[in-house]
Amino acid sequence: MSARIGIAGIAGRMGRLLAEEVTAAGATLAGALKVAEKAKPGSTILAMLPDTGERYLSTPLFGDVGADMNDDEVKISQSTPGQQMPAKTA
Repeated sequence: MSARIGIAGIAGRMGRLLAEEVTAAGATLAGALKVAEKAKPGSTILAMLPDTGERYLSTPLFGDVGADMNDDEVKISQSTPGQQMPAKTA
């Protein structure tokens, strides 16, 4: 068994576990797995799992992310008028 097959097997098991969760992310993954069952071999399927990530903010995963938006992030925020963060007052 190659490492690639091993990783794929682990990923498949983890995906099934997530899909069993009653969450938006689990439902999204479950839908993607259904699509994958009927997809042609070699197809690429993208499933964006909705998660705010707030539970990870105090972990090393976000250790290098600043508390305030940088210029690029402000531009992205401004590109979605209905979802902008309030302006920070000095």
